[in-house]
Amino acid sequence: MKKNLRKDEFFEKTQEVSRKALEAGREVWLAGLGTVLTVGDEGRKMFDVLVKEGESLQSRQKANVTKSVEKLSNRVKAVGGQVQTGVQDAMAATLHRMDIPTHGDIQTLLSRVEQLSAKVRTLNATR
Repeated sequence: MKKNLRKDEFFEKTQEVSRKALEAGREVWLAGLGTVLTVGDEGRKMFDVLVKEGESLQSRQKANVTKSVEKLSNRVKAVGGQVQTGVQDAMAATLHRMDIPTHGDIQTLLSRVEQLSAKVRTLNATR
């Protein structure tokens, strides 16, 4: 058995249902806004954490690259020194075989000439 509602009752029931639906819709809307705000805040926090982690990783990698470059530079210097010594020794041996005096030979010769010149001056002064 259907109950027949009066027009006023029907209008009141309709308004009440509309008001409840409007309130429920408003609550859903507010919950959505709250979700966006929460996700936005948490997303920003997560972004900041990721930036810090990236900076930390970059610093560590930069330090590792710097160490590697220093090691490589030291090895290049050591090898360069060995090559230079080898070339100088080879040049000295070649010059010696060709009876061409080296810089050291000339310096030794100049030193001996200066010593002899000093002795000659001393002898000339005593005459």
